[in-house]
Parts: sequence; structure tokens; C-alpha cells
Amino acid sequence: MDVKNNILSDLPTLYDQSKGLQNILISRATGGNCTDSDYVVLRRVVLNSKFSSLVPDFVRHARDLNQFWQIV
Repeated sequence: MDVKNNILSDLPTLYDQSKGLQNILISRATGGNCTDSDYVVLRRVVLNSKFSSLVPDFVRHARDLNQFWQIV
């Protein structure tokens, strides 16, 4: 099973996926352990959702966690 299927099966709803994305960003910002591939998958899901207009600009512009780290 690939990484994309793992994270999406672990977080089945859009709410869970949004919270997962938030947790990844908090973890990265506070020096925790997080997976860039999970961030990329969850970011894509949230940006392609009907709630994409609510996504903060820094998530829109940071395609991976390294770019996010440069913004913060």
C-alpha cells in the first residue's frame, strides 16, 4: 500500500484530513517529527475540497514542508 492510501485510510473524512494537515504543520513548526509526503497528500485533498477558499495562504504557497518552514 502506498503512502497516499495509508494517510487517507487513517484519516477518512475531510475533517480528519484537515486536522491531520494542521497537526503536521504544528509538528513541523515546533520541531516534531512529520512526513512531507503526508503533508503533500493532505494539502492536495484540502485544496481540492469545497472548502478550499478557507485554506490559509501559507498552505496554498507551501508545496512541501521545506517551503512551509521558509514562510514561517
